[in-house]
Amino acid sequence: VPVNVQEERKAKIIQLLIRNSQITAVQLAKNFDLNEKTLRRDLKELQSGGFIKRIGSDKTGHWEIIAKN
Repeated sequence: VPVNVQEERKAKIIQLLIRNSQITAVQLAKNFDLNEKTLRRDLKELQSGGFIKRIGSDKTGHWEIIAKN
């Protein structure tokens, strides 16, 4: 997958998380018609990049967007 396609998808993931911080990885994967493993890798990269943070458990938690200056 070209890097720009992956970066574009990550930007869209962030937009969805802004709209619905409770959305699950399974729902995100369906939204992008992606394998759940691929989507979770994108989420992990966004977390390690300091863009998003998971608050609470996978089941009852939510996503927090970290503002970048």
